[in-house]
Amino acid sequence: MKKLIYTLAFLMAIGISNQSFAQEPVTPTSKKKTTKTPKVSKKKKEAAVKTPPAPPADPFAEFSFESESHDFGSVPNGPDVVYEFRFKNIGNSPLIISDATAPCGCTKPEWPKDPIAPGASASIKVTYHTSGRVGAISKAVTILSNSKSQPTKLIYITGAVNP
Repeated sequence: MKKLIYTLAFLMAIGISNQSFAQEPVTPTSKKKTTKTPKVSKKKKEAAVKTPPAPPADPFAEFSFESESHDFGSVPNGPDVVYEFRFKNIGNSPLIISDATAPCGCTKPEWPKDPIAPGASASIKVTYHTSGRVGAISKAVTILSNSKSQPTKLIYITGAVNP
């Protein structure tokens, strides 16, 4: 018990001597200086709580063709016929066409080699060589890309070559 009394007396003596050297005496009525945090109105708090976070953007590319088929109708034998299939990248990532092929040498697709930015438009040009090919035209062009829903896409040309 004596030890406890001596310890308390020692602590009080230290506390008193520290107060005498302090620049600002600490009394029960003195206030500590604090920085004020800005108040947020109740409406702003409620709005912040009720507003759901934006969904993450879908990081894929996606085709949207104006038309996926074209009918040349009746065309003469000899000159080439050409049609451009227009499309737009409606995805959130650049659209990359890695290849476009046709089943034979009479049909030649040409595609953009550079990535198509989100929201940008481009076209795939399909040329059909009519020379010496009298009769019906029915060809599919296969497009390979990084499209989310259709990495392999088919577009079609039809028509007839007159003699």
